[in-house]
Amino acid sequence: RIKDRVAATGRLTAWLNNDTTNSGAKLGYYSPNHANRRSGFAIGIRARLRLTPAAVARVEFLGKVVVIAPLSGLKGQRQTRIEILDWMDEAARTRLEGVALQTDKQGHQLFNTALAEATHQPEAVQTDSLISETYPYAFDSAHDETTTVLAEFQRIAQSSLARIFMDGQTLVYESRAIRARVTANADEFVDTELTELEAARDREQLMNWLQLSFGQRRLGTTATEILWQNQKAFKIVPGQVVDPVNGPYVDPTGRAVRVGGTDMVTPVVTTDYTANSASDGSGTDLTTSLSVTATIGANSVRFRLENTGTQDLWVTKLQIRGRGIYYDEVASVEASDSTSQSLYGRISDSMEMPYQSDVTLAGEAAQYFVKLFKDPLTFADHAGGMAD
Repeated sequence: RIKDRVAATGRLTAWLNNDTTNSGAKLGYYSPNHANRRSGFAIGIRARLRLTPAAVARVEFLGKVVVIAPLSGLKGQRQTRIEILDWMDEAARTRLEGVALQTDKQGHQLFNTALAEATHQPEAVQTDSLISETYPYAFDSAHDETTTVLAEFQRIAQSSLARIFMDGQTLVYESRAIRARVTANADEFVDTELTELEAARDREQLMNWLQLSFGQRRLGTTATEILWQNQKAFKIVPGQVVDPVNGPYVDPTGRAVRVGGTDMVTPVVTTDYTANSASDGSGTDLTTSLSVTATIGANSVRFRLENTGTQDLWVTKLQIRGRGIYYDEVASVEASDSTSQSLYGRISDSMEMPYQSDVTLAGEAAQYFVKLFKDPLTFADHAGGMAD
């Protein structure tokens, strides 16, 4: 449907010959605990599926092994089952932490910024920049402590109506302009070429009423708003380093509400952090013994704290100031088709475009999607294989 814009993690199951007729001519060649184990065969090893149609080699799948399961039994089949996940698994497990606020960036640029956060990069990347619209703010409404690269891909794709997926070993960012330009079928099949084809019409695929929400940011009036502060003093012993102390930005007037931040102020001694010999702020002022380094992101700050002195100190004040980015004024557009509703009833859907701020584009997108899905369509959901 309309929100299905980013590919899920791809999975490939394969069976390896584990007896003496394999390529290593060794029993237990694909058993990780066997003396004859193939060198390097372990969880995390890369594996690929390469096909050669019409004598042209092509990598159809590339990933890392996550499961190794040799079949047991002296008289059983001597095979090992492996499970391989493609690069999207990396995106699903990597958190988007400490990324700077992005301003006036295009969809493919945001994609590249999020992609750069992954420790292990895909084998190849393909992007296009056919859509040049810019987004005033991005990554401000993510949550560093929970948002993954894959989740951010989804937010970017929904905002720009792009698609992000794996094509063999290549990670692709495809703007909405690419498929709009395709006017010819990629291929055609006749009923004698496919077996077990499931091509059905399902009312669940219909949609005749749609609401698209898009971002309406509101900036704070000054760059002196306290977007995070510690609520309780904590102790650091001499020589101890506390790294990180995470500070997610919140609305100063309603601290349960997350916000983004811009024009952030590098913490100033005494103004933004203090330390004392007592937890209640009394006793000796030890602020000069507290070293503070702040890594400022779009929606949170990460502090590195060190006690450079010779006695225990209590961090009695720690805060970050800046101009809040508030997304509490969400706007939406709607599109519907009365003829379809009279025939099939009202079938509703909704989608958020978190970085989109163009009301005209959002309205046109809503009308396009309703026009596309208002009538029953035939979808080929499954094909068992090609006929001999």
